[in-house]
Amino acid sequence: IVQQIALRDDTIVGNRSAKIAAIMALSHFPLETTRGVLLKILHETDDVGIGMRSALALVQVGELDISFKFIKEHYSSYEVLDNVVSALMIINTPDAIDILRQLSYHKNPTYALDALAALSLLGYCDFAFEGFKRYTNTDIGSTLHMVAWCLVYYIGTPEAIDVAMSICQDKYTHI
Repeated sequence: IVQQIALRDDTIVGNRSAKIAAIMALSHFPLETTRGVLLKILHETDDVGIGMRSALALVQVGELDISFKFIKEHYSSYEVLDNVVSALMIINTPDAIDILRQLSYHKNPTYALDALAALSLLGYCDFAFEGFKRYTNTDIGSTLHMVAWCLVYYIGTPEAIDVAMSICQDKYTHI
């Protein structure tokens, strides 16, 4: 039934949301039939949002090459980048790392910090540390909170902990 819902025409009112939910559900079933349904959707849709959901689901079922081509081509026009960051982290190729580096400069600090955290987890700790430090002068409390947390959790060096403590003491005392 989930596969049938995923294959429905998303131009009919009400079908788009159900189709997206079905695509997301399919990402939890790494079967060959699931892969086929997701590839069909990816190749046949003109909707970047539907295509991206399908590409992200394909990453979850282990189809990295085809999904990465779509992600690489369309990530800049996709509005919800947290799942893209997670997918790029799984793909973990030099091209995926390059996109994560680009996303670490995103105008939305949430996406930039997500990309930096992913890079840190993939071993690019020096790059991530410098990226986190770019946000230590912001006046946005939630961003400072996240930076301090990321410095301690993802970097964890004495220097990173000192920077996090400085944020806590100087900028945002209730972290």
